Amino acid sequence: MQHSDDDRLVTVAIGYGFAETATTAAYLEAHGVPVTTLPYHLASISWDMVVALKGMEIRVPARLAGAACVLLAEIARPNVPDGSTTGWAQWGRRIALVLIFLITYVPPPPRGVFYLSRAEVVGSHP
Repeated sequence: MQHSDDDRLVTVAIGYGFAETATTAAYLEAHGVPVTTLPYHLASISWDMVVALKGMEIRVPARLAGAACVLLAEIARPNVPDGSTTGWAQWGRRIALVLIFLITYVPPPPRGVFYLSRAEVVGSHP
């Protein structure tokens, strides 16, 4: 049985935190885009390996990659006034993370989702 190029999976985002990755996948699925997240189950066993695994790839069918990129672009930049992401609270969190690492020698879990642009999604696969 032959499959067309539209059936292949392409990566539209790479997640490093479980909450962010699951939320992004659920958002795409809620808008009718089927999602496969690799290696989510392996990373759930050992969260400290997420960086070594190069994150959890959020993949969608190639025929829906454009729609997925548009949906992700809508949520990539929240409506936050400029200057609200910096300040004493931000520095306080950073200092707390450094102190926790120095005291316990355990790094905090990785987090965040990196969205690929439409050009990166289309250009990454021949």
